[in-house]
Amino acid sequence: MGGLKALNSVVTTLDQKNELLAGQPVLCTFRVQTVLHGSHSGERCRMRYIIGEGVHSQLDAWLVSGSCHGEFDGEDGTITKITVSVIALRHGELPLPQITVERDDGLVDSPSVRWAVSCETYQEQGAERVTVLPRVAGSTFGISIPLPSRETDHLEDLIT
Repeated sequence: MGGLKALNSVVTTLDQKNELLAGQPVLCTFRVQTVLHGSHSGERCRMRYIIGEGVHSQLDAWLVSGSCHGEFDGEDGTITKITVSVIALRHGELPLPQITVERDDGLVDSPSVRWAVSCETYQEQGAERVTVLPRVAGSTFGISIPLPSRETDHLEDLIT
């Protein structure tokens, strides 16, 4: 049984035609390029992905609407696209959503032999941040309402 290394390079894009607003859904696409080092033609590795879990900085930043986990076949040189909707939970500078890719069963299917696999994932924009603006409310009006007099106001008149 030989060794095989699966390297996954991830590029994250947000489909933002306008400004990104807190609380507003936006499409997020992860492009995962898989490279199998030490592989032979026709070999593939079953991969699983998890979006946003286990990344402490994202717990208060993004809400994922859609499947947060799934599987795909990682063949050498292939690109897998995974699209979900994400919602920014707050405004400010937020890190891009991230995805974790792992081997599913640790073995590669090959016509002749099954190989052990190690797996690593690199976020190409791991340090990149996006600006999320606060959601603008409609209109705010102030209304002056007369307050009823307090009992203490009458007591002060009696004392003086």
